[in-house]
Amino acid sequence: MKRLLLAATALLALTGVAQAEPVFPTFTTTFTIDHCTGTCGEGGTVFGSITLTDTTDGVDFDISVLNGAAFNFNGDAFNTFNFGVGKSLTKNDFHFTTLGYEAVIPAGKQDGFGNFLYGVNHTADGTSTSDIMFSVLGIDFTDFVKSVDGKPSVFFTIDVLGANGNSGLIGSAFSGDGINAQVAAVPEPSTWAMMILGFAGVGFMAYRRKSTNSAFRFV
Repeated sequence: MKRLLLAATALLALTGVAQAEPVFPTFTTTFTIDHCTGTCGEGGTVFGSITLTDTTDGVDFDISVLNGAAFNFNGDAFNTFNFGVGKSLTKNDFHFTTLGYEAVIPAGKQDGFGNFLYGVNHTADGTSTSDIMFSVLGIDFTDFVKSVDGKPSVFFTIDVLGANGNSGLIGSAFSGDGINAQVAAVPEPSTWAMMILGFAGVGFMAYRRKSTNSAFRFV
């Protein structure tokens, strides 16, 4: 009976490991380079952030606005969001979680930040503070490139309405040569819980066995 309980506990721990959700590499940067003639906010304002997740199928995008900014949809020919990768994509490669957006190919010149290959735009005029979430299939972190002929060239831009009522493009703060993963894969909390339960079961059975043997020797 004890052996059966021990085996069941170990199997439970292994099952938790097998069923754990994969943890994918991520990359996060902020939007701080004010290109609306420097009037969208105070110096050093963080207008938003972007988090990329490198999955097995492609890259997930999650773009947020911060500190009273909003996404600007009437854009003056500027897209709500712009990026570049060194691969040929079609609109079928874009899958939107946030409704009301569409891919723009090519994105074209985006003010002083230069030319981008790909953009995302809202299908109606207006503003919003909701995250823009979508996936692009068939790419990974190594495919991202900066805009061409920008001053400066950047990986990403967003078109925002600042808290002071001025609007314009904001560039991403990251200025490295390429996008690299920032977070290593770690076990899910549920995996740790199942492993701890398994080890606790093994320790408990070892303790019971030792106690039983000790009592027998005294008799």
